[in-house]
Amino acid sequence: MPSTRQSAIDSCLLILKDWSNGLLLTDEEIDKERGVIHEEWRLRRSAQQRMLENQLEALYPGSKYGRRMPIGLMEVVDNFKYNELRDYYHKWYRPDNQALVIVGDVDVDHVEAQIKELFKDMPAPDPNAAQVVPEPVPDNEQPIVVVDKDKEQQNSQVMVMFKHEAFPKEMKGDMSYMLVDYLTSMMSSMLNSRLEEKGQEPDCPYIQAMAFDGGYLLSNDPEAFTLVALPKEGMIEAATEAVVTEAMRAAKHGFTATEYERAKEEYMSSLESQYNERNKISNGRLAAQYYRNYLDNEPIPSIEQEYQIMTQLVPMLNVEIVNQIIPGLITTDGKNLVIVNFNQEKDGAVYPTPESLKGAVDAGLNAQVEAFVDNVKQEPLIATLPKPGMITNEKYNSQFDYKELELSNGARVILKKTDFKEDEIQMSARARGGQSLYSEKDWANTELYSYITMISGLGNFSATELQKATAGKQASANLSMSTYYDEVSGQSTVKDLETLFQLTYLKFTDISKDEKSYNQTMSQLESILKNQGLLPESVFNDSVQSTLGNHNWRNKPFHVEDLQKVDYDRVLQIAKERTANAADYTFYFVGNFDEAVIRPLIEQYIASLPGKKGKMSNWVNVDDRPEGQVINHFTNKSETPKAIAQIYWYDTKTPYSLENDIKASMLGQVLAKIYLQKIREDAGAAYSASARGYASLNPASRRSRNS
Repeated sequence: MPSTRQSAIDSCLLILKDWSNGLLLTDEEIDKERGVIHEEWRLRRSAQQRMLENQLEALYPGSKYGRRMPIGLMEVVDNFKYNELRDYYHKWYRPDNQALVIVGDVDVDHVEAQIKELFKDMPAPDPNAAQVVPEPVPDNEQPIVVVDKDKEQQNSQVMVMFKHEAFPKEMKGDMSYMLVDYLTSMMSSMLNSRLEEKGQEPDCPYIQAMAFDGGYLLSNDPEAFTLVALPKEGMIEAATEAVVTEAMRAAKHGFTATEYERAKEEYMSSLESQYNERNKISNGRLAAQYYRNYLDNEPIPSIEQEYQIMTQLVPMLNVEIVNQIIPGLITTDGKNLVIVNFNQEKDGAVYPTPESLKGAVDAGLNAQVEAFVDNVKQEPLIATLPKPGMITNEKYNSQFDYKELELSNGARVILKKTDFKEDEIQMSARARGGQSLYSEKDWANTELYSYITMISGLGNFSATELQKATAGKQASANLSMSTYYDEVSGQSTVKDLETLFQLTYLKFTDISKDEKSYNQTMSQLESILKNQGLLPESVFNDSVQSTLGNHNWRNKPFHVEDLQKVDYDRVLQIAKERTANAADYTFYFVGNFDEAVIRPLIEQYIASLPGKKGKMSNWVNVDDRPEGQVINHFTNKSETPKAIAQIYWYDTKTPYSLENDIKASMLGQVLAKIYLQKIREDAGAAYSASARGYASLNPASRRSRNS
């Protein structure tokens, strides 16, 4: 709420008081909410959700977790008696089960006095009242193996989980918790890097894989060390064996010193950035820390304390200590082992059996593995720095407090220094042109332009080598293309600003071909796209996109067959074309930069880019908006019947202005509140209803609308 109005704060405290123990829960309001909850349940009924519900009892034998999802059973929601809900509310919504978290620029004394006044009449806790008792999840002496299928599941997925006790709540205030948390995060980070690198090998049986240690499915205790794989088609058991084998490679031989050094640098760089932003922490983030402390006893040291502790602790921890973590998380006797495999249901498909999946895990656990070899390229990102250009002209805009620089190659730079964040600098660069300059034969290439340029190498570095070379650097830069614009976006911390400039320079001058990374990306996209039509929401969105684009080829959805039209060499050629003339671009730098530092970097890396003054490119107007009233009404079979409605209004006559843009946005916000009240609250007809409005200045007016 706005903290400048004490009345608003007081009103919100009153709302908290009402929620705490003053809800009326009238028959009429209860009946309205039944429909809302039912729609929420239906909205969540994805293929994975349905399969998880089907297997809950098998995954949680002997536990209440196996009886229902947290949202409950719809027959209960639809049919419970009014007093059953009221009794539940009064049984559990008690002061001894509640905490107030209030964070913001408030008058602490006034807020505290208001709380005491508002809550003074709450009944004292009854010593005989029902107590919250944690629901246990028993150990499983034998492996639990679940195989299921659903017609709307897009891809097969395997999860291998090794359950273990969670860190005791009562011990989380001890230094040992911070130590274990750090070591576990380092282990997960290094293992995920290995899994990603292995995924680029042509014979790797999975498309994507990851590892983490956290809560076991729906419960926080026990936790589980979890391996997840998205197998290539027909390679479910092989993918399962592969991810377990990589985990065992780390358990048997450990991680290398160079792997740990990169992971440690990433951690310390992130921690330092948080420390530098210590005076800019959002209210929401602080509030989340406080409620996690109340609910789960998570420690809440200040960032100053955490930074001081970890900067002293981390240098004392070597890779040998980290290597002690993963052997303790993987068990080989089958106890507390859980394997979950979800598949697409289709005619003629052959699915794994519990025995074959257990055999794949055993094969991985018993594999004879050699130690991992960490290949690292030790050389600078740019071997020979370019000859710097110059800042040839500059002017100051006093109205908006920014500087505009003109460079010797024709590029323009806007510098806007801000203190919104202490340790962040945002960059964007824009030139007119984009997809509007290309014909239908390049449509697929321009659609995947940002993906492919992002996963390619730079200079002498492959994508994997680049990732290793920039470990510990909080900097990134990426190319993208919209209908009418070519864009470069990036960001960095203050100390990594030069890395941002170097990455930007290489994106303009030296994107290198990386076949392994490209093939992995295309394989991932194929996996995502080939079964996209199984999702009713995806089919709906495709139809909406085609309708809004007037069925023009420029606006059609991208399907799996379109991958065959992508030419890697042509994409790189397009990248060269779009970055050939720096004079096309205006670069914007916003953040907490030191002008004395950034100006030489601009001359070294931006003014040195190839540029031709006076030969700037422009967009081509390819607007193809549908005219008049267009109605697209279709049905699509769904395993859980759902309905979606979207309405768009275009206004091409009202001139663009900042005022009209704001008015359109206000209209959307007002309508959203009306729809929420009438559709969700009053009618109980939908879980969500929204509206938005905006205006656009460029020719892409087909995207400017109220909806």
